[in-house]
Amino acid sequence: MKKIIFICLMIFNSAISSSQSGWFQTNSPVTGLTLLNIQFTSSGTGYAVGFNNGYQSGEIQKTTNAGLNWQRIIFDTVSLSDIYFNDDNTGYLIGDKESIGKGYIYKTTNGGISWILQYSTTANGFFKVKFFDYNTGFVAGKYSQVLKTTNGGINWISKSGANLMEPTAIWYFDANNWIITDNTGKFNKTTNGGDNWITYDFYNTGISLNSICFFNSSTGIETSVNGEIYKTTNSGANWFRLDSLPCYLYGITFTNENSGYVCGGGPAGSIYKTTNGGYNWTLQPLSPNVWFAAISFINNLTGYVTEEGGSRIFKTTNGGAVFIKNISGELPSNYYLYQNYPNPFNPVTKIKFDVPVDDPKGTPRIRGNDKVVLKVYNILGKEIATLVNEKLQPGSYEVTFNGDNLPSGMYFYKISAGECIETRKMILIK
Repeated sequence: MKKIIFICLMIFNSAISSSQSGWFQTNSPVTGLTLLNIQFTSSGTGYAVGFNNGYQSGEIQKTTNAGLNWQRIIFDTVSLSDIYFNDDNTGYLIGDKESIGKGYIYKTTNGGISWILQYSTTANGFFKVKFFDYNTGFVAGKYSQVLKTTNGGINWISKSGANLMEPTAIWYFDANNWIITDNTGKFNKTTNGGDNWITYDFYNTGISLNSICFFNSSTGIETSVNGEIYKTTNSGANWFRLDSLPCYLYGITFTNENSGYVCGGGPAGSIYKTTNGGYNWTLQPLSPNVWFAAISFINNLTGYVTEEGGSRIFKTTNGGAVFIKNISGELPSNYYLYQNYPNPFNPVTKIKFDVPVDDPKGTPRIRGNDKVVLKVYNILGKEIATLVNEKLQPGSYEVTFNGDNLPSGMYFYKISAGECIETRKMILIK
């Protein structure tokens, strides 16, 4: 067994807001890096993985403080395609050397500080990895490669019978019931731990199965590269179209059966949200012509999305809602944070604040250079949400805060802008 040690570089970042959006940038972009997947193992710890320089090398970006800082872990000669962690410390990583068609499986037990090579093959590379528990997991590779372990990766056993070109997703319901999809519309499922596979082929239907999300063993939703979204209620045997979006689609996640998100690429920017189980979708503006590869939420409000071909990671703490607006044409003379209204509230309230035309000393300023940060905290001082994090022109602004996912109690909202730091309290009563 070979132990690989990699060079780590800590990058310190401050959040970079995207104007008029509930999403803000959390990391510094790396030229040539595409981040294909992201997973958070707790509210603070998360991993993103991808490849550099045309599949010639790979990279992991890790955070332990909810995206405030990201640590880079470089793989000089292996292109990385997927990552899966059982907890903050124990995880698996797959990749390949495209030039020679060799695939690799790595494992870490110390949060990615070091990685042990568990398995390699001279066949084509691996694309997807997922574990049911600490022992049982599957890896899927190009041209119908499927490997299974039942002892935490000590041994990997080849499982034949699945029909795959380039795998796009692995899903499980229990230790025996698994699904593997590919980019040509093939839906493979097993009910006996991979000993036998049933394949449904949707190649001629427009269903490309770029990503999947299941609510139970019967009901799931998929995204297709042509922007169409389909649903199954009979375990993948048949699919019916829910909606068609004006973009390419790659990632999908749901926080419950009604609320979900998809991401992809298109001229308008491509993060969409549904609140009715996928039947209708609303665009969440971020940046035009930005393409996204993967999206993941850790609760109803907090989520992350990775950029396709650009390496940026964006975060939301309010479900991606667009909520800030300038409500007055008058130019205030001072910073001011108003009391929220209504207060007490259940569960929605509005917060108003002023950005002045001059600073408190009367010195004229360049308009649009005021960095305004407005955050909500609980009574213990824990940050609950970032409502504003962007440069704003002088004016009076109003934001909406939704406490639907929070318990009743006292909360605080604090504004930091220029020389102004002000805090007020508000009461949520349910």
